[in-house]
Amino acid sequence: MSETRTVPRTGLMGGRSADARIVDVAHTLVSIGDFSRMTHLTVKALRYYHDVGVLTPAAIDPDSGYRRYSTEQVPVAQVVRRLRDLDMPIDAVRDVVSAPDVAARNAAIAEHLSRMEEQLAQTRSAVTSLRTLLQPVKRGGAPDRVPSDDSHASSGDQRPSLARRRVGVRRRRRQRDSRHGGTARAR
Repeated sequence: MSETRTVPRTGLMGGRSADARIVDVAHTLVSIGDFSRMTHLTVKALRYYHDVGVLTPAAIDPDSGYRRYSTEQVPVAQVVRRLRDLDMPIDAVRDVVSAPDVAARNAAIAEHLSRMEEQLAQTRSAVTSLRTLLQPVKRGGAPDRVPSDDSHASSGDQRPSLARRRVGVRRRRRQRDSRHGGTARAR
């Protein structure tokens, strides 16, 4: 379990008292439940990280399969937790944790940063498109600005965007209604 050693202990008055056992805390093995509480990772997550090779227990009982972790593994577990909170894929987390040097670790983190920046750009584009759809409509029925739908243009599809089709439908209805006495027909 943990390494213990017996050392003489000095009393308050400088004399020797009975020997005391001092536990070497740096090499203490703790249960998976205790390690879970120390790292704020669930037991289920710790088992998963062990299965995928991200965070291997310091010792596994061969008979029961019970996992024990070293207190020295707490900082690594906290890094794993933080990277997962930042939506880093498990393979990239494994690369960071097992990186042979700082340059390899930083390369894995930079790769994830690039992915996140690309997702941010896509999200910003979607937000801009949604805001455009919310623009007020002019009196003539057409929106002040018709949103451009880049997905059709980039794929070579020449179909009009949904907003343009809706404007066309409204225009055709107005023309039809004006031919029938200016009132809408019953449907």
